[in-house]
Amino acid sequence: MPATKSPPKGKQKKSAAKAKKAAKAKKEKKARKAPAPAGAIKRAARVILYVTDFDRSLAFYTETLGLTLAYPAGGGWAEFRTGDAALCLHAGRDAAMPTKGIASVGLAVDDFDAALARLKAAGVTMSAPFDPCGGLRVSSFSDPDGNELSIEGK
Repeated sequence: MPATKSPPKGKQKKSAAKAKKAAKAKKEKKARKAPAPAGAIKRAARVILYVTDFDRSLAFYTETLGLTLAYPAGGGWAEFRTGDAALCLHAGRDAAMPTKGIASVGLAVDDFDAALARLKAAGVTMSAPFDPCGGLRVSSFSDPDGNELSIEGK
């Protein structure tokens, strides 16, 4: 019976490293697919922006930004279709009421250059576009109440 030849030492190390890497990737993939524990947060449901002039803000979000209402606005509440999470306006906050934090809402666009040009043409003051990571382009602006928004896309 012929003797089995072992691969050279360098190839043994590469094979062992490759197998270890594959096992790690398989374990990570399994962990990502594991069911969430009971009561775990699954996704963002809505972002609520408090505004001082509801009608002015409603016009800005529908006419200037072009967002579509999820259902008719009324009673100081508007909810827009924005994918998984709703973007909402709420007229219930007094302009003098202090806020405890700062939030920024990023809005995804399919064509960054077209969206940037459209908003500028509508009179929105946009920041210079910047690239925070991996080809993502972002430009920030404010709504009539000073809430920070941005468009982001490629």
